[in-house]
Amino acid sequence: MTRFNGKVAIVTGGAAGIGRGCVARLLSEGASVAMIDLDSQKCQATASELHAPEGRLRTYTADVGKEAILADRIRQVHKDFGRIDVLVNNAGIVRPYKSTHEVTEEEWDRLQAVNTKGVFFATKHVLPIMMAQKSGSIVNISSVAALLSFGGIAPYHASKGAVRAMTKNDAMDYAKYNIRVNAVLPGFVLTDMVKDELETLYPSYEAGLVTATAMQPLNLMGEPSDIAAAVCFLASEDARYVTGSDIVVDGGYSAR
Repeated sequence: MTRFNGKVAIVTGGAAGIGRGCVARLLSEGASVAMIDLDSQKCQATASELHAPEGRLRTYTADVGKEAILADRIRQVHKDFGRIDVLVNNAGIVRPYKSTHEVTEEEWDRLQAVNTKGVFFATKHVLPIMMAQKSGSIVNISSVAALLSFGGIAPYHASKGAVRAMTKNDAMDYAKYNIRVNAVLPGFVLTDMVKDELETLYPSYEAGLVTATAMQPLNLMGEPSDIAAAVCFLASEDARYVTGSDIVVDGGYSAR
């Protein structure tokens, strides 16, 4: 497919996991992609491994929780590519694994800075570009944790609920500019972050994987490519009549 020929996409947290899956899928469908990530070495390694056509993939280092730095990188992306058509707000963290009474202010603030403020900052600074173009698509990576309670990850639940709510607000505010804003809500997806979670919460990664897989009605764990497929649908003209919506991609977990 070539749904994104001539289009430019930004993917935050693009060097690994779901972000990397989105970068790979967007490239395969013809997009030029700006990968923004905190880890510059991982960015370069991922870019090399993806073997993108010359000029179609550029990497930028930024902490999405720092507005001035992220705004500068977005301006640079616009300068480098000339336009921005798609923003995938993917960057996120899950720690600490704690209930509310155990969470420190510093832990709360750090997670919200990445998961909530990061989405806000990237959206804020991409919007004027898309408004001037009178077109654009923003896809926010929320989580089934915005719908369900797992317990023990209070800040994460709060952040992903906020992302889902922000999605609906921005869809209403910017529809008049032909900018669509939607969210994908993944369940358990085999990424380094989920591996870390399973290793922390269970006696071993293998034990955690068996338990987590058994909880899925489809009896399988998601892959980053599963989330990327939903992201690219929402970002494309195939979803031209879809805004303010959620797509839950969780193997049926939330339908139980």
